[in-house]
Amino acid sequence: MAWALPLWGLSACQTLPEQAAQPPKPRIDFLDLQLFDTEMGRSMAAPLGTVEVAFLDRTSPNRIPQRLQLWMAAVEDGGGQVKVTPPPVPFGTRSPVMLIGAIASLWSASKAVSEMAQKAQYERARRYNAEVILKLEQGETVIDRIVFSQKP
Repeated sequence: MAWALPLWGLSACQTLPEQAAQPPKPRIDFLDLQLFDTEMGRSMAAPLGTVEVAFLDRTSPNRIPQRLQLWMAAVEDGGGQVKVTPPPVPFGTRSPVMLIGAIASLWSASKAVSEMAQKAQYERARRYNAEVILKLEQGETVIDRIVFSQKP
């Protein structure tokens, strides 16, 4: 029985696979969890070229989640651009100028958000540009997806 103790001790040293062993994803579904940040960092570190963030819920461009604002603030802080692409204007819309004007002013990173983006976790985003792509859904403008593209 004394011989079993060293074997049991060695089996306790066996490690579980690390999260870092998971492959980077070119498309990440947004969940307001730390796991999202981990996946974003892993994907931005990989040579993917673009990382697309998809939304599981309808998300207003006026209410971009704080977690995503930090990533976009890091993009701007690194000299990248955050561009908002309005949805195609349906034929017969009464005031497309008002719609486009409202959408153009949706993204503006505050100084506080920019300061928080200085964290090492967001450092990889400094090499990217971001495009917020909007769509019309049931008469409401919502975010379709956000595409982070490596700067040339």
